[in-house]
Amino acid sequence: MRILFISGGLLLILSVYLLPACGNAPEPPLDAPTRQRIDSIAAARMREERTLLDSQCQVARAVEMPKLMDSIRQQRLREIDEKLRTIPK
Repeated sequence: MRILFISGGLLLILSVYLLPACGNAPEPPLDAPTRQRIDSIAAARMREERTLLDSQCQVARAVEMPKLMDSIRQQRLREIDEKLRTIPK
């Protein structure tokens, strides 16, 4: 009796997990006009995003480039000063 109860419980658990996998049938493929609409919407969205990203990159470049150049210049000047200190007089 106990084995029957355990196997029934296992069967119930397996059916709870496996039955949803048997459910939905695959959807039919999209027709050509629908695919074209999806492609045109996606292309328009990518153009918008590309424009936005380009403008953000230009702003970031205008702000960050002087800082980076100044940082590189300062580092190079420190290296030159250090080399000049090590030259015997």
